[in-house]
Amino acid sequence: MTKPAINYLPLKRLVLAAAVMLPLSAQALDPNLAPHNVPLFLSTGVSPNFVITLDDSGSMAWSFVPDSICVSTTRDAGCDAKERRFKSSTFNPQYYNPNIRYLPPLDANGVELTTSFGTAWRNGFYTTHGSIDLDTQYRPQTSFYATGTGSSGYSGRFARHANGGTNIGDDIGSGKFFGNIGETAETKAYYYNFVSGLSGCDGTIGDDDCYQPVFVTATSGPATADISGDGIINAADQDERQNFANWYSFYRTRNLATMTAASRAFQDITPEMRVAWQALNTCTTFGTTCTGWNTATSARTDNRIRRYTAAHKADLYKWLFRLPADGGTPLRQALGKAGEYFKDPSGTDSPYAFDPQVDDDAAKRYSCRANFSMVMTDGTWNGNNAGGTIKSDSTAVALPDIFDTSCPAGTPNCVASPGYTPVAPFKDTNSDSLADVAFHYWATDLNTSLKNDVPRFPSTLDNVDAATLTAAYWNPKNNPAKWQHMVTYTVGLGLTRTLDTTTPKLKWDGDPHSSNMTTSSYKELEAGTLNWPSTAAATAPGKVADLWHAALNSRGKFFSAEDPETLNKSLKSIVNDVASKVGSASSIAANSKRLESSTRIYLASFDSNDWSGELEAIPLDPITGLPGTPVWAANANLPAPAARNIWTTSGGAATSFTGAFGGTLTSDVVNYLRGIKTNELPSGTFRSRTKVLGDIVNSDPVFVGGENFRLEVIPAYVTSYPAFVSSKSTTNMIYVGANDGMLHGFDTATGVEKFAYVPSELHSSLADLTDVTYPSNHKYFVDGAAGFGDAYWSGTWRTVLIGTMGAGGKSVFALDVTNPNAMDGTKVLWEFNGGAHASKMGFIPGPAAVAPFADGHFYAVFSNGYDSTDNQAGLFLVRVDDPSIYYFIDTKYGTAIAENGLSTPKLVDLNNDRIIDAIYAGDMQGNVWKFDVTDSSAVNWRIAHGTVAAPNPMFVAMDGTGGTAVRQPIQSQLGVTGPPSGVAGDAMVYFGTGRYFVNGDAVATDKQSFYGVLDDGSLTSYSTSYGRSDLWTQSIIYQAIVGTQEVRVTSNTPANWTTKKGWVMDLVPPGGALKGERVISPPLLRFGRVIFNTLEPSVNDPCLQGSSWLMELDAETGGNLSYAALDINGDGQFDSGDMINYTLSGSALTSAPAGVKSGTMTLNQPTVVTAGSKEYKFSSNVGKGIGVITEKSGSSAGRTSWRQIQ
Repeated sequence: MTKPAINYLPLKRLVLAAAVMLPLSAQALDPNLAPHNVPLFLSTGVSPNFVITLDDSGSMAWSFVPDSICVSTTRDAGCDAKERRFKSSTFNPQYYNPNIRYLPPLDANGVELTTSFGTAWRNGFYTTHGSIDLDTQYRPQTSFYATGTGSSGYSGRFARHANGGTNIGDDIGSGKFFGNIGETAETKAYYYNFVSGLSGCDGTIGDDDCYQPVFVTATSGPATADISGDGIINAADQDERQNFANWYSFYRTRNLATMTAASRAFQDITPEMRVAWQALNTCTTFGTTCTGWNTATSARTDNRIRRYTAAHKADLYKWLFRLPADGGTPLRQALGKAGEYFKDPSGTDSPYAFDPQVDDDAAKRYSCRANFSMVMTDGTWNGNNAGGTIKSDSTAVALPDIFDTSCPAGTPNCVASPGYTPVAPFKDTNSDSLADVAFHYWATDLNTSLKNDVPRFPSTLDNVDAATLTAAYWNPKNNPAKWQHMVTYTVGLGLTRTLDTTTPKLKWDGDPHSSNMTTSSYKELEAGTLNWPSTAAATAPGKVADLWHAALNSRGKFFSAEDPETLNKSLKSIVNDVASKVGSASSIAANSKRLESSTRIYLASFDSNDWSGELEAIPLDPITGLPGTPVWAANANLPAPAARNIWTTSGGAATSFTGAFGGTLTSDVVNYLRGIKTNELPSGTFRSRTKVLGDIVNSDPVFVGGENFRLEVIPAYVTSYPAFVSSKSTTNMIYVGANDGMLHGFDTATGVEKFAYVPSELHSSLADLTDVTYPSNHKYFVDGAAGFGDAYWSGTWRTVLIGTMGAGGKSVFALDVTNPNAMDGTKVLWEFNGGAHASKMGFIPGPAAVAPFADGHFYAVFSNGYDSTDNQAGLFLVRVDDPSIYYFIDTKYGTAIAENGLSTPKLVDLNNDRIIDAIYAGDMQGNVWKFDVTDSSAVNWRIAHGTVAAPNPMFVAMDGTGGTAVRQPIQSQLGVTGPPSGVAGDAMVYFGTGRYFVNGDAVATDKQSFYGVLDDGSLTSYSTSYGRSDLWTQSIIYQAIVGTQEVRVTSNTPANWTTKKGWVMDLVPPGGALKGERVISPPLLRFGRVIFNTLEPSVNDPCLQGSSWLMELDAETGGNLSYAALDINGDGQFDSGDMINYTLSGSALTSAPAGVKSGTMTLNQPTVVTAGSKEYKFSSNVGKGIGVITEKSGSSAGRTSWRQIQ
C-alpha cells in the first residue's frame, strides 16, 4: 500500500514509515541504471528444454488447405476444373490474401531473405533453381516438390499444376492449373476476391460465380493492412506487388509457409533455452547427422539438445531451410521419441545436463528444469505408434507426486495428488492415440534421479490445501505436475474445417480453453457431455481433434492455423508460452488501519504468460485477521469498452481516449486498449488476451478515502480545511497503475472502474501491446506508485493524485480526484516531463508526495529517478496549481560511469506545524541527502550540508572503511523518526542498502547493510559527510533452524552517543558467506523497534526463487531485543518458550530471535492493520501469496503465517 510520505516530528517514539517503492536492487553492480524489462524474479529461473518437431510429409508440398477441398484417390486429381475459388484465400487460405502482410523469412542472423515481383524466386530458400517475372510469367499450382527429377520426387525444383501427372520442371512450363485465367499460358499475377453480390452467386464460398479476379499492380490492393511496413495504412498499401512476391517465394505451399513462419518464430528463442529438433520422416534421431532434402555430408547438423547459441541456431536454420516434403505422418512415433529423449538422466547428452554437449556438472542438474515439445503438422497421423507401454488416458494412473517426499511433511506443498482416475476432458474411448502418447509423457516421471520441483503453472498452486489442489489437477488450464514431464504444444495447419466434419461435430474458435459454448466445444468436452471423436479409421477426422486432445492431456495448447499469417503467430505464441509464471510484486493496500468487519485488503497481481493483471478486494476475518475469499476482481467489473471513462492528454489538452491519435496509435489500437476484442487472434491480427487489465508489477495500489491530514493546524486553513474534510466524497477509491498504459481508479465497494488515464508520453509505444510477440518483449508503461494529498489554491481545496510511471516513462502527471464520481477532462491537471530540466528526469518509481511548504504553496515532491540523461541525482518540487513553477535541487553527484539517481524522498515536519521543513532521500551511490526547505522563499531551498555550489550528503553508506570500500546503493525510501530521548538532533534516519531492478542484480552478492543514523541538525557546518567509522557495529551472530523455522540472533552492542552517530549491521550470516541479501523496501518504526524485510535471491540454486528475512531490532541501538518478539514455537504466546538457546564461542546463551526466514521473497514494506492489542502486517510475495504477521502491539509481537490467495 502506498502511504502518505510525510512524517511529523519531533517524536520520541517510532512512527509508520511511508510508501513502498519500485521493487528494484543490485550487486556485482552494473553501473547502468536502466531497469530490466521484466521482473527480476521471473528472469532468474532455469531455462527449459524445447524439442521442435516439424512435418515433412508429402502433403506439405501442397498449395491448398485443407486437404478436403481437393479430394481424390490420386495425387492432385480433382482440382483442375477451372475453379476460381482455389485462387481465393476465402476458399483456400493458403492462397494469397490481400489483407495480410507477408513478411519474408529471417536467416539465422535475423536478416530478411529477399525476392521481388520482377524476379520472384520459385523457392526463396533455394534460389539456385531460378525465378520468374510475376508481371508476365505467373501460373498457380497445387504442389511443389523437394528433390529428385520426376513427378514422384520431392525437391526444391519441381512445381505441379492442378490436373496432376505433369512434371513442370524448372521453368514451371505449360499445363493446367487452378482456374480459367491464363490456363494454358503464363500471365500477370492474380487472385480472386469473394463478392457475394456478383451475378449468379449463391452466397457460399463453394460457388465459383461468387469470385471476381484482381490482377496484381501498383494500385490493385485494398489498402486494408500495412503491407508496406511503414507503420500506417494509406495509399502506399495499394501497391501489393512486393507482398505478392513474398507470398509466392516464401508462402505459397505449406512447406514454404512453415519454413518462413518457423524462421521468424525461432528468432524469439532466448540463447539460454535448450533446443533440439526433428522431422517425421527425416532427421528422426538426435545426433550429429541430421539433414533435410540435402543429404550431403556438408549439410549435416547437430540436432541434439543444447543451448541456443549462435552456432546451434545456425544448425537449426541450415536444417530448416532444407525441410523436405515426402512420406507419411508418423506423429505418434515422433512425439514418443521426444518423450524418450527427456528420460536420459545424466551425461553431457542429457537434457538435464548443466550445459548439454558441453558440461554435465552433477551438482547443476537442476531439478526444476521444464520440458516442452512442439509438434506441427498439416494432416492426420498415421504410421507407427510410439512403441513400448503407453499409459492411456482411459485407465487409472498413479501420478508421481503421490510418492513425493521432496518437501517437509505437513506443509501444503506435500499434499499428495489424488492420482488419475479417467475423467473428462482427458479420457476417451480411443486407444494408442496421439493424446495417449502426450498423456503418458506428462503422467510419467521422466527423471527419477531428480527431486520433483518443476514449477507448477500457475504458481499459485503451491501452498494450497488438498481440496484446492485436487480441483486444480483436473483443470486443463493448469499444470500441477512437479515431476519431470513433457508438456506438448500442437499446431495444425489448415485443419479447422476438418473439426466440423467429426462425429460428434466439434466447434473451434481459436482458444483451446474457450468458455464460449456458441463457438467452441471445449466446455462440453470438459464437462463430459461431449465425447472425443474416434481415431480408428485411417483418415478419421477425429485424428485432427486428437491434436487438440493431446495438448490438453499434457497441459499444453493447441493451435489451428488456417493461413500462413496465423501459422506464424501460432509458432511465435508457442515460443513465448514455454515459460509461464504468476506473481505479485506490488504491495497491499488496506481500506482501514483498524481491523473491523468491513476491513479489506487489495492485492494486485499479474500473469506473465500473457502479461494480464488483476486487482482483488479481499475481506479480513474480524476475529483472526486472516484473508478470506475475494469479494471482487477488477477485470470482472470493467465497464463495457464504449462506456469506460478513459482520458489522455494530446496537444497539451485533456481529451477522451477514443479515435486515432496519429502514428501507430490508430483507432483499432485505441479500441483494443479500451477492451474491444474483435481484432484479436484468431479472427484478427492483434495479440489475444485472457484479461483486459494489464499486468500490475511495481505500482502499489493506493487507497483514497476521506483522509484527514490535520492541515487545520496551519493558521490560514483553520476553518476551511475541516469543512473540506467533512464534505469529502463517500466513494472510496483504489488507484493503481498497470502496464496496459493506464492509471486505473476503482470503486472499493464494487470494483467498478470509475476512471482511467493514459499519459501522453506513451502514445508512440501503446501499439506494442497489440503485437503477438509482446509476451516475449514485455515493456513497462504505467508502473510507478501514485501518491496523493490535499491541496489548496484559488480559494478551493482539492484532493490531488500524482502519478508516476516507474520504468515505463519519464513523466509525472496530476489528477484532481476530489470527486471520483465526476471525473472528466477537467480533472486532468497537468503532465510534467522536467521542463528545462528534462535531462534530469529518469524513471521515477514514486510515489510523489503532496504537501504544504513555507512559501505558502502546495507542491508535488518526487525524486528524479534512475537512468536520467545526465546520470545525476536530484529532487523535483512542482507547484500543484501551476507546474510551470517548479524547483530542482541538484546533488551534482553522478557520472556516466557511476550513474546515479535519487530514491523516493521522505518529507518531514520537524516542529509539528504541518509545514514541511526537511526532506530526506538516498541515492544509488549510497549517499543520504537532507534537503532544507524551511525558507519562506522557494529559491533558497537547498541541500542542507555543504554549500549550494558544492553540496555534501549527510551520510555515505559503504561496505567498509578502507580504501577498497564500495558504495552501497540505497533503493528504498528512508524511515525517519525523532532522535532517542536525551540525544540532541533533528531526526533518526533508518534504511537498508541494495538494488533489485537492473539486469544482473538478482545474482549479485555484494555486501549490503542496514543503518540507523542520527541527523544532529548541524546543517551547513558539515564540511564532509560522515560514514561507517562514525557508527557502532551490530552483527548477525547466530543463524540456525529451530523447530521448523530458521531464525537469527544479532549482537547487542550498547549505544554510544558520545562519540558515534548511530549504528550499522551488515547483512552477512555467521561465517561471512555473502548470499546477496539486501533491503529494497522501507522499514517500519513501531514501539521502539525497527522492522524490515530483507531480500535474498537464490544465487547458487536457481530452482529456488529466493527468500526473505523479517528482522526486528531495537531501534536505538540496532541490537537484539531483550524480549521474544516472534512466536517461533507456535503456541500463541510470546514467552520463554520462544527464546533461543545456543552456544557461541563455548558459552551457552539464551536470546530472543531477531529474525525469522520466509521461504518466499517479499519485496515490500508490510501494510499494518491493528485490532485491539494485536496488529497484523500484510505483505505480498512473488507467488501472489499474502503473508500475514500477527503481533501484539507494544513491546511484544507474534507469529508469522503465510496464506496463499488464489
